[in-house]
Amino acid sequence: MRFMRLIGVVVLALSASIARAQDRSASVLHVFPVVVNGSQPDGTTYRTSLVMQNGGLGSISCWIELVGSAPALTAPDGSVAVGGLIQQFLPPNSFDLLRTSGAGPLTTGYATVSCSSPIVAYTVYSTYARSPQGTLRLSSETAVNSSASATGIQFIDDAREDGRLALAITNDLTIPALVRLQVFDLYGRLLSAAQLTVAGKTTVSRFLNEWVAGIPEKHVGPVRLDSNQPIYAAGLKFTRDVVTSVPASLSGFIR
Repeated sequence: MRFMRLIGVVVLALSASIARAQDRSASVLHVFPVVVNGSQPDGTTYRTSLVMQNGGLGSISCWIELVGSAPALTAPDGSVAVGGLIQQFLPPNSFDLLRTSGAGPLTTGYATVSCSSPIVAYTVYSTYARSPQGTLRLSSETAVNSSASATGIQFIDDAREDGRLALAITNDLTIPALVRLQVFDLYGRLLSAAQLTVAGKTTVSRFLNEWVAGIPEKHVGPVRLDSNQPIYAAGLKFTRDVVTSVPASLSGFIR
């Protein structure tokens, strides 16, 4: 009997641990620092997909806000949602997948998803290359989870094999954010730094070497953002036609 009670305790502990792990990805608020859509002059085209999942037993109402750019979003059934503020209803154990078209010149913005109950949400960035015949071919995809805001955010830059780190920094507050960007080497020595001002309700996206100078080729080391107020940030690594997500480490005031 003692053995059976012990098994029961272990099962309950494992169940609680699994529930806690699942809860980390579910939230009533999701912020995605970059929504990219459209084509560059060289023909490279980007689309963003927003995936929302309700694994619960009750219906959930969500509002999607697109800030800075509001491309049309198409669902798998062909219905199209247009506008900067879009309401979505998620029945029990359901999902929705909204994707930009990729049409038009390149635009970037950010998105927030606010829901009546916690959901799991993430974005998928799709990159297409144009063939000599003019057709588009999917060349890379990467999934990015929503971001928490923090006053300290760190990414690891790995510029080997022609890798380039791009950062999207989002200020969802109405007052400007003052951000100090610092780049360090393998041994923690400061290589370069810059001061950035991110206006309220905006996102800025650039490659690292477009923000700071003096970074050596094939640089490997931390890149740190320190802000006077909580900001959101996302990192993407571009290695020729391949795009991968670069997770962040948060510190300071986190919410």
